[in-house]
Amino acid sequence: MAPVALAAVSDLFFATKIRTTANLSGINLGIVTSAKELVERVAREQPTVVVVDLNEQRFDPFEAIRLLRAAPWGLSVPVVGFFSHVQVELKTKAEAAGATRVLPRSAFVERLPDILNGQL
Repeated sequence: MAPVALAAVSDLFFATKIRTTANLSGINLGIVTSAKELVERVAREQPTVVVVDLNEQRFDPFEAIRLLRAAPWGLSVPVVGFFSHVQVELKTKAEAAGATRVLPRSAFVERLPDILNGQL
């Protein structure tokens, strides 16, 4: 069975980039559209990693991370957030919410194959 990764990302450019990289790496990628869906799918699918766009517009990405971390199984899943390098305050907020790793978009894209394979 192929590893699973989940992504909370609505930006079409990054969603496509993440999906393409996941396909090339043999990883099943699920895109979530709400904080509730993220928590439910992590419980059900036990992904190797959760990727969160800290500029997510459909729901509060920081609340989603906090909800995930509050769930009994939520501490065992790595959460990688990414942000525009000029929005440094998002890095601090994501770390406070419980993100495992927070990277500027350029570093995130560069390391994406490793991130999706759970090699943070």
